[in-house]
Amino acid sequence: MRTFAICIVSFLGAVCRADVEYRLTYVASPSSLKVEMSAAANADKSDAKIPNWAPGAYVLANFAQGVHDLKAYADDLSELKVEKVKDNDWRIDTQKGKPFKVVYFVNVPAANEIIHFSGPSTYLYIEGRKNEKCSVTMTLPDGWKLATGLDPSGRGPMEFSAPNYDVLIDNPVTAGKFESDTYVVEGKTHTLAYRGAAVAKLDRAKVTAVCKQITEICSKFFGGLPYKRYVWHFNVFDAPDGGGGLEHLCSTQISLSSGFGPGAQHVCAHEFFHLWNVKRIRSSVLGPFEYDFLPKTGALWWLEGVTDYYSALLLYRCGHFDEKWFWEEAMRNINAFRSNAERFNVSIYDASFRVGEANDGRGNSSGYKQNYYNAGWVAGLCLDLEIRAQSANRNSLDSIELALWNMCRDGKPGFSEMEIRRLCKLYGGEVVQRLYDQWIALPGDIQIEDALAKAGYQIVSRKEDYAGLGIEYRPDPDRKGVRVIRASGPSEGKLMPNDLIVSIGNQQLAGLTPRGISAVFDSVSANKPVHVVAVRKDGQQVSVDLVPALYTRDVKLVTDLPRISDEQKAVRTDWQRGGVGFNR
Repeated sequence: MRTFAICIVSFLGAVCRADVEYRLTYVASPSSLKVEMSAAANADKSDAKIPNWAPGAYVLANFAQGVHDLKAYADDLSELKVEKVKDNDWRIDTQKGKPFKVVYFVNVPAANEIIHFSGPSTYLYIEGRKNEKCSVTMTLPDGWKLATGLDPSGRGPMEFSAPNYDVLIDNPVTAGKFESDTYVVEGKTHTLAYRGAAVAKLDRAKVTAVCKQITEICSKFFGGLPYKRYVWHFNVFDAPDGGGGLEHLCSTQISLSSGFGPGAQHVCAHEFFHLWNVKRIRSSVLGPFEYDFLPKTGALWWLEGVTDYYSALLLYRCGHFDEKWFWEEAMRNINAFRSNAERFNVSIYDASFRVGEANDGRGNSSGYKQNYYNAGWVAGLCLDLEIRAQSANRNSLDSIELALWNMCRDGKPGFSEMEIRRLCKLYGGEVVQRLYDQWIALPGDIQIEDALAKAGYQIVSRKEDYAGLGIEYRPDPDRKGVRVIRASGPSEGKLMPNDLIVSIGNQQLAGLTPRGISAVFDSVSANKPVHVVAVRKDGQQVSVDLVPALYTRDVKLVTDLPRISDEQKAVRTDWQRGGVGFNR
């Protein structure tokens, strides 16, 4: 092992360079990081804490469980008393004004000499001092490289800085002998860092081209790129399509299917649009963060669902995907929204605001009682068309999004909970504000057909044959697979309610998004046996061969109205092109 850019200095010298300093050293056996956090104490008791959740994933996570062998030392290297006062809180006997250091280890899985780690599970913080400047020095094995969005400190290739703890932990790291590609947009370097068992199966040139196009269309929409550099952290698994990700200020972590199908491409667009929507355009409670408790904001339908709507719309506007793809995506969200009767009991706003009550109080990343992704997608589409119709195409949902951007950009505080409602009235008038109250603030349905008609569209039904396994399921909240709700046809008598299906054919379901799971179920062929592996509640593993049967279902799709007025044509044309010069 060779040391990169590490200096042997006294605690006092170290803390003079930054308010809080971190030194990370990779330990090969067992694969882990030794973390040293140094600072000058500002009290006689200092609480070192680790977050209970990660921004962007609104679910409590037991990161403290991954911290082990924690000790604290004074400037003279004498050991300080440490008391565990909470699962995520270590209280240290410090001396005000004197430097101290906390040393601990976190497990980091390694594969093929590559590691990847996220900030919330790695960096402790000192209670009351999250706004102080941070520096990071990393010591890695000889021949390893590193990808992160952190700013270089200028003191060495493995030294970085952050203006505060929130920014520090919002920059994951890929390190080791990983494959990588780059592209440049607006003079800014974008790195694609690959890891995972299926990297060799990935068309990396295609991934680079698509990511570059996504960067360009988002920059065009918002009028520039709000970062110095960007990193795509890709963990590649073997599947024809699907993926899931977590957004960050100048990077993203994405589990990416090796086939890089349309769903995976949409995931990339979704995570990149988050650079604005949620990371910078945000509810005021989403930063600075309180890491002990999940935040409460009723805007997640906008920050997640509308992000998904825009990431699809921009790919359609620029011609990356055609109209058929866009409306199939729309119907997937419409069907999911309308298939959930809880929409009549819980508003879209409350599905966001009460997310911490889901999953027995652990929270989730989809919403309370109803999914704010699907609901937000549908609401975004319908509000967009209604604003255009009510304003004679002078305004649109684009107007609201860009107004929020001007309000929140350049580090300004986030928007208030009622700001989107106010902007609906500003750009769409009283009618759209009433629709906001009806669709967002109160439980109930959305008049989707009325909104689509504003642009000359309608929803129709037709019959379609498909191959199925006879399994009604719901995704497991921890993404370990899917839970069987009902087994019929080919699966009757072979699978039971509450069985956890972990694989279908050669495809593992763990970690897949609902879209990726649907793709796996849709990939089966009639009368061609499929091997299914499930786990019962008692831990027993069940392996069965199922022969898919042929079924018929009603399929809904969006088509043109028989007659379209000039006003409807105008709304449609302006919606397709957008207000920023997209030409289809």
